[in-house]
Amino acid sequence: RWTFDPVLARNAHFNFSSLGAEGIAFVPDYYDRPGTDRILVEWALERAEDPFRDLRGATPPPLTESEWGRVRTTTLARADGSEIEGAWLAVPAAAPALSDDEEERASHDRLRTRVREALTGLFAAGHVLVACTRIDPTTAAYLAVARPEREETR
Repeated sequence: RWTFDPVLARNAHFNFSSLGAEGIAFVPDYYDRPGTDRILVEWALERAEDPFRDLRGATPPPLTESEWGRVRTTTLARADGSEIEGAWLAVPAAAPALSDDEEERASHDRLRTRVREALTGLFAAGHVLVACTRIDPTTAAYLAVARPEREETR
């Protein structure tokens, strides 16, 4: 298991899309301090196959900076021809720079709050995160899909 900051899309892409991790939980204030929210990931090493392999390369819709922290639901085609409901969560493609400017800090805090609320809702609805894809130089998106029924909540 591993954790990382949900607004670090580059780290998310590496864990999900390159290493095949699954985001299994959202942990607010992981270090008991504001601004330390984390996504908990794990690798299902006991599985013979990755049930999300065909989804990890899915193309997100054209989300923009104005949609950071917002969820857009979608239907995705599976490799076997079936369909699965999913949700894309838009986030910054690059880590926002920390600033001493009060307005910029407030904007960053609002973004973190929107991402927190979105992730809390996705995990409460029984989703796992399976990919994070860069859309353009400013925006990336997480892909959330329903947790396979045969799995227990960890």
